[in-house]
Amino acid sequence: AILFGGALVFMSQMDRLVQWSGMAGATAAAMTVASIGFLGIRFFGQGMVTLGSKSMMTKWWNLRRGLVVSINGCFVAFGFSIAPRILDWEIQLLGWRGSLLCNAFLLAVPVAGAAWLVFRDNPEECGLEMDNGWRPRNRRENPDTILKKEFTRAEALRTWSFWIITLALGFQGLFATSFTFHVLDIGRTFGVAREQMLNSFIYSSAVSVATNLSVGYITDFIRIRFVIIFFCLCGVLFCSGIFLLPGTVGYVMIVVGMGSTWGTFPVLSSVAYPRYFGRQHLGAITGASLTGIVWGGAIGPLAFSFCRDYAGGYTTAMTASLVIYGVLGVAGFFATNPSSKIQGLTPSKPLGNTGSR
Repeated sequence: AILFGGALVFMSQMDRLVQWSGMAGATAAAMTVASIGFLGIRFFGQGMVTLGSKSMMTKWWNLRRGLVVSINGCFVAFGFSIAPRILDWEIQLLGWRGSLLCNAFLLAVPVAGAAWLVFRDNPEECGLEMDNGWRPRNRRENPDTILKKEFTRAEALRTWSFWIITLALGFQGLFATSFTFHVLDIGRTFGVAREQMLNSFIYSSAVSVATNLSVGYITDFIRIRFVIIFFCLCGVLFCSGIFLLPGTVGYVMIVVGMGSTWGTFPVLSSVAYPRYFGRQHLGAITGASLTGIVWGGAIGPLAFSFCRDYAGGYTTAMTASLVIYGVLGVAGFFATNPSSKIQGLTPSKPLGNTGSR
């Protein structure tokens, strides 16, 4: 979080750094400084902060993982949905430089301080058990929660399920980031007012919270592959709504689709990997997945810009996105738990040695 804040400070001085380089206005200098800044934001923000928080939380729960992740995901989904509105307000109030410096302070002081105070890597090192030792009563245990093998990163990368989950999450990062970057221009292209497009993020935040709680709770009882299918269908709804703008039906489809995808995203990204591949190598496996998500978010806005400039608008990008969501939804049906295919092994024991504690 401290380094993430440092990257924002660097970005806040971007224009001055270009001037100090002695090549003011030079495209090469501007691109170099901007690339370093965005690399820092992606690496420390979407990379390290996300990896650390997700891995820590999913090591503490198994049978109740979906419920706990959904509670956490309410804040994540709400944050994703409300961020464009808040950042726009910050920029209007403080300017783009002041907005970056304000957020850098919030990350480096209260966020980093809270993480130092309360974060613990796993329950075993504190003398505790996952789920506090809770076991379900009068309920059939979800087969996906029974892990027969702790997968290494290399083993996970050789499974169909890893790639389908990662591609679905990565493409959501690509599409949602691109939509957010170009939201006002998309609104102008399809005849929707600026305020109405920005308000769609506020409306979708309510859908995100409701979806997150519902999907998170249900995930404890159903197979992950059905969550993948639902996630991709919400993406199809999101893309389809854009084609129906400026009509009310299209606007509602965008709000529901956007809110549902962002509401499902934190649940799927937090629950799927530990449930399918275990906790022992969770950091390495999740890190490999996050690489795809970060790259998707990085190249998406550029790809949408190319479509706008060379394909006559956003129609090509939206059509391709709809098709990709649909294909991933079909492929998700076959993304079963790799552990369930292993015969003759007993379920893995929890990490650590609780001993006589």
